[in-house]
Amino acid sequence: MSRPLGSYPFPFNTGTGVYRITNVKSGAVYIGSAVNLFSRWRRHHNELNKGIHSNPHLLRSWRKYGSGAFVWEVVEATLQSELLEREQYWLDRLRGEGVELYNVCVTAGSHLGVVRSEETKRKMSEIAKQRGDN
Repeated sequence: MSRPLGSYPFPFNTGTGVYRITNVKSGAVYIGSAVNLFSRWRRHHNELNKGIHSNPHLLRSWRKYGSGAFVWEVVEATLQSELLEREQYWLDRLRGEGVELYNVCVTAGSHLGVVRSEETKRKMSEIAKQRGDN
């Protein structure tokens, strides 16, 4: 079931699984996984609205198209022990289908191999400070 990103996606559900955020205007998709889907949805929503989301591609698109262009879907409920394996499955499947992905990393749960500019590192540091991650 898909819902606008700004609406409550789970009535009191804190399940574990793989989700996607789809831009219905461009067709681009962000794939993620979470132990607590509701908490993760809330964090995405808040950070995108505040303009401090750590994914620059998703944030730029959010600013360009507006919140109404995005829907949140749970694509698979999983056990916590299977989260990264199933997230990787969905990343690989969608890449294979030619879907444009907002995901920066090609491997679920890993930032290994991602090269960031000094400007990007500075922005990420500022975002972390605003969130209180320091």
